[in-house]
Amino acid sequence: MNRFAPAAVWVASCLYAATWFALGVWRYDIFRSSFDDGIFTQILASAFSGFRGTPEWNFNHLASHFSPDLFLVAPLVILTHSTISMIAVQAIAVALVAPPLFLIARKRMPESLAAGCAIVALLYPPLAGLTFADFHENGIAPTAIVWLLWAIDAGKGWIALAIGLFALGIKEDMALGIFGGGLFGGLWLARRGDRSRAGIALGLAACAALTFVGYLAILRPALHPPFPFQQFRYYTGEGLGSTTPAAAWDRARYVVEMLLPLGFIPLLGPAVLLAIPGFVEILASRNPITMSLETQYAAVWIGYMLFAFVAGVAVLHRRAPKASGFAVAACAAISLYVLVVVDPLARWYALYRWPNAHDATLQALLDSLPRDASISAPDRIYSHLGFDPNAGIAPGGCFFIIDRTNNDVTPQWAQYEHDLPALVAAGTYRLIRATDGIELYERRTSECTRRSPVGGEADRA
Repeated sequence: MNRFAPAAVWVASCLYAATWFALGVWRYDIFRSSFDDGIFTQILASAFSGFRGTPEWNFNHLASHFSPDLFLVAPLVILTHSTISMIAVQAIAVALVAPPLFLIARKRMPESLAAGCAIVALLYPPLAGLTFADFHENGIAPTAIVWLLWAIDAGKGWIALAIGLFALGIKEDMALGIFGGGLFGGLWLARRGDRSRAGIALGLAACAALTFVGYLAILRPALHPPFPFQQFRYYTGEGLGSTTPAAAWDRARYVVEMLLPLGFIPLLGPAVLLAIPGFVEILASRNPITMSLETQYAAVWIGYMLFAFVAGVAVLHRRAPKASGFAVAACAAISLYVLVVVDPLARWYALYRWPNAHDATLQALLDSLPRDASISAPDRIYSHLGFDPNAGIAPGGCFFIIDRTNNDVTPQWAQYEHDLPALVAAGTYRLIRATDGIELYERRTSECTRRSPVGGEADRA
């Protein structure tokens, strides 16, 4: 047994988690985090007192997504009282995708080659994009799926069932992949006479179907949400606004981004079919944001794709053992080149400078405001307001904050900043502080004035 190989995988996983955690904290400290960091802080901080975020109509998050697994993360966020703890969870969770891939691979190839497959996974740009994005429930999806596939591959039925139920609690669309993958895998295993593992896969497919139908037909209606299920808008085109709908070129580019870093090796075996439900979910969307590697949407297929990569390398190793080593090394080089040079994550844009005095001034202003006040701010600032249960993005609360030096407001939320002059002209808001390009506006009501951190007219520094 090669003792170096498993150690290399664990060391690489630790380095991966540490690196992306550090980059995530850097991004957060310079106010380059966005909407999801803010809303998931609100949701997790209120997990045992409403489980809600202001932009989701201040309603139970289970009406937006079936994500009971978030209750496992909530105690850490509550105890640390820090959004940074979510960044740590996501970095560690994604890093843990490598060990099960190694365990799956070493049954089919030498341990050194298996370790190479696991390290390629950690360099895979879509996986890095998921890690570097704002915290999201999908952040734990690829690792859960790969561990699930490991358990099925090892014939560990009860472990597979436990991991499968955990995966189904990540988000409702996980059920689509588990149903499709379980059905395909179960039938394939049954044809090969492997009844035990076929039963595990088909049983998970049944659990997935029950979960998906149960959520949309029973649980969600029982909550009586005051809004329709929002995820269908990606396919109807509703809410696109000025965004150009996804074109054939967007879909073709996305397919290349999926397969090129892995040298198209997943196509060498039937395992790639496990990723089809996730592919369809993304490629059928009319909104191009789902096809961006800067977001979390790819989580629904990444785990299956990495498993298919290992299976493809195993096929290649059987046919040409020497070529398989060169192929894995080439995939590592391609992925590293894409990450560093092509930079599909816009990493150098997000980390365009070190934290500075301006960031400290903005954070100090946020800290000076009442913690339960209704504060509104563009998404980059809202990401730092998650422990205020009344914080939001749209004007309407007691305070509205903008940073004139930050020209990176997401277009979806920029309209609120553009509406501000009209609200000031109408007497709805007044400027009470302006410092270093950061402006704090107060709503003209007696309740808001009593809670103001400053008195009198605008304090201009």
